[in-house]
Amino acid sequence: MLYRGVSLAIHTASAGLIKVNGDKGEVTPLHDGKARYDGTFTYGSSEENAVNAQQIETGTWGSAFISTTRDKKTAECFATHDRDGNSIPGVVYWIDDTLFKQHGVVAIESQQPKYPEEREVSIRPSSGRIIPSEVIIRIEHIDS
Repeated sequence: MLYRGVSLAIHTASAGLIKVNGDKGEVTPLHDGKARYDGTFTYGSSEENAVNAQQIETGTWGSAFISTTRDKKTAECFATHDRDGNSIPGVVYWIDDTLFKQHGVVAIESQQPKYPEEREVSIRPSSGRIIPSEVIIRIEHIDS
């Protein structure tokens, strides 16, 4: 099981859909100050670069990946706290990763995660910009 936590505002704005910002399954890191120069990124375009790029910020360099986690508490924290640490209402999507192949979802765990304690799994639709709703088995509202 995977979990994705977002604010109630994001959930409402997207009409309950999980949307990706970019459209690239592979990206080339740019020399724009965002990439770490610690061996995380490789030269040229790759899927691993796209996964690591979205750990900087969703959609970096057009990456179509978004973050999920295997740890529900981590998802709850992301759902109920804004960037400044203020408490907000949120939702946690329960995502059944056993349905990914059937519904065209790609999942990758970074070999060099930026935050290993988050147990992150990066996912993207194999086409389009929306994670198929068939893989979402529950949407849990979390008070701040």
